[in-house]
Amino acid sequence: VLFSQIKGSGAHMGIVTATTGRSDERELYFPDHERAMAHYSYLSPDRRSVLIVEMDRTQDFQPCRVMPFDGSSVGTQVGPTGACTAAAWSPDGNWMYFSVAVDGASHIWRQRFPNGQPEQITFGATEEVGVASGARRPVDRDVGRPAAQRDVDP
Repeated sequence: VLFSQIKGSGAHMGIVTATTGRSDERELYFPDHERAMAHYSYLSPDRRSVLIVEMDRTQDFQPCRVMPFDGSSVGTQVGPTGACTAAAWSPDGNWMYFSVAVDGASHIWRQRFPNGQPEQITFGATEEVGVASGARRPVDRDVGRPAAQRDVDP
């Protein structure tokens, strides 16, 4: 099981893993600052990597983070520079999807794992918040329906 947990008596929230009975609990990631929070985590289909949505000490959402599930490093920020509020993996683990506010507008982005460049996949006057990953192969048109559309090969 992968979940968020408060550490100590403050608001320092991080990502923890354990068995379903909460045995073998292991801290996976806690942001550096004691008031920063890692809110959401998403395990990759191969169970080797974790996408994390986090806030800094001022409670502003940061770019998403990807890190190894074994905790061997804190990983790196992924997606565009902006406020990442949700993330998901494609079922095959080849793509990471993000809901990110950039310059005040929230849209859906994707990035090939592990070293691709972020690509905006929804555009227009509407805003999209949240992403979902299903059992079938995702296609960009399944992720969001913006006012202005373009075809993108997955």
